[in-house]
Amino acid sequence: MNLEINDKIIKLMNESQINESQINDVIINYDAIKTLNGKIQTFSIYLKKFADFHILVCTRSKGDKQGISMSLKIPKQLAERLYDENPLLTLEKFVDLYGLELIIGGTRKPFIIGETMLIEDSNLPWSVYNPHNNKFITNIWFEVNSDSGVKQLNILAGYCLNVDSYLDMLNNNGIYESILYRDNIKNS
Repeated sequence: MNLEINDKIIKLMNESQINESQINDVIINYDAIKTLNGKIQTFSIYLKKFADFHILVCTRSKGDKQGISMSLKIPKQLAERLYDENPLLTLEKFVDLYGLELIIGGTRKPFIIGETMLIEDSNLPWSVYNPHNNKFITNIWFEVNSDSGVKQLNILAGYCLNVDSYLDMLNNNGIYESILYRDNIKNS
C-alpha cells in the first residue's frame, strides 16, 4: 500500500513508536472504521486493537491517493476506557483528554464535528488556543460549497492534538492522572 505521510506525522509516529507496517495493518485489518464522505475527498478513521495498545489512524483519500493525517497509539488501559465501536467517537474522547481548543468561526473546543458557517472567501478561518505554547498538530476535514455566490464552509470534523501532552502520557504512563484530572474539571 502506497501511503503519503508528511514529516510531522512521521516524527510523531517515531516518537510514539508506531511504524509504517503497523499503519498498513490497521488500515487492512481494522477492528472498526468510520468514513466521512465529502464531495471531493473521503476521510476515514481506522481502529485496531493490539495486545497492549490500540492504534487509531486517520486518512484522507482522493482518487487512488491515500494520505495519513494522524496516527495515535493508545495504551490498553486508556483505550478500554475510551473505546467506542465508532472510531470517530473514540478519537473525540481522546482529543477531549489530549487536545487543545481549536477555534473555527464562533466555535471553540478540542473536537469540532458537523459545523456549517458562511465565509467570505475559500480560506478556512481557524486558530488554536495554546496558552502554554505546546507543540500541536491540527486536522481539519472540511469542504467549501459555493451556491448563488454564497460560500458555505462545512466542517466534517476537526481537532487539535496537544503533542506534548500526548507524548508525556505515553512516556510517563500518566494515564490515570490525566483522566482523573480532566474528569474532576468536567465534574466540578
